[in-house]
Amino acid sequence: MTTTLDFDDIVDREPYAPAAVVTGSTFERAELRDGRRVILKHLPAEGSWLTRLMSGSGRARGLWEGGALERVSAHVDHPIIEVRREDDHDVVVMEDVSAFLVPWEGRLARSTVDQLLGGLVDLHQGLENHDFTGLCTPAERVMLGSPSFHRDDTGPNPCPFGMVLVAGWEQFAEQAPDDVVAAIFAVFDDPAALGAQLEDAGRPTLLHGDAKLNNMGLRDGRLVLIDWGEVTGTGPAEMDVSWFVATSTFWMPGSSTWAVDALPDELIRVYEDRGGRRLDPRAWDLACIGMLAQMGSLLAMTVVAGPDDMTRARSIQLLDWWVARVRRALDTWSPI
Repeated sequence: MTTTLDFDDIVDREPYAPAAVVTGSTFERAELRDGRRVILKHLPAEGSWLTRLMSGSGRARGLWEGGALERVSAHVDHPIIEVRREDDHDVVVMEDVSAFLVPWEGRLARSTVDQLLGGLVDLHQGLENHDFTGLCTPAERVMLGSPSFHRDDTGPNPCPFGMVLVAGWEQFAEQAPDDVVAAIFAVFDDPAALGAQLEDAGRPTLLHGDAKLNNMGLRDGRLVLIDWGEVTGTGPAEMDVSWFVATSTFWMPGSSTWAVDALPDELIRVYEDRGGRRLDPRAWDLACIGMLAQMGSLLAMTVVAGPDDMTRARSIQLLDWWVARVRRALDTWSPI
């Protein structure tokens, strides 16, 4: 891939602090000679908890140099201009699309949510059965909330809320039924078992990997997706859908409320309606098991430590929904 930006064209650089950074990356906002503004994302040279957990390093560079992002741009907007080397680390050079991103605070209009989900449909259906290599696997992804990893990780740039996750799993074990607790902890013991079945389920496609509202926006009715990198991977679209559903309906630490006032069933119907077909039942079962392995800890912790009664009640409602959904999945499949 040829270089598309000469750093000599940068006339001004200043530190920039996005709302949430959890991987040790640092950011600058820069102005080019022609007046364009760009964001420079400096990936940590020594890696982070995410690169260790996902067995990855340099996936942003691989997405750029391997042409995957060029294929992505036919379906959704990504802001990446190039990925280049500066000193001892990679720098992701991005168009400044902050004006188009979903607001950090407040509830979203359902029309906006529908457009965002429609954009995800375009990405998933547009890139089905393409050949992507070297990206995050389903087995790596379902380990995002692994208590043993976060408890034992001593590398640079650890997860800033790792010990919260560890404590949350203790709460999960007390609140969830024994069969669901056993199944989720079996995922941590042998992620390859669930990962292999996810790879074979549904329709394989490119997964953004972190399709949450903070990474999404709209420009001229077209989905904007930022933060492509270590968790970008392959697998059934149901994995991205489950992540969007879980993170958009749940109160996330640092925010004042949940962004979408809906239960997961409503958002699933929107995705299906926009795509003109149902989610694959097998892939959805497996994705829900994987999602509870990623989010069960935070849900359980918020049940007991949420900032107010309304948030705690909401967390109980959502934890009950995911537990019930996983129990249905375990009627036909068990990771243990």
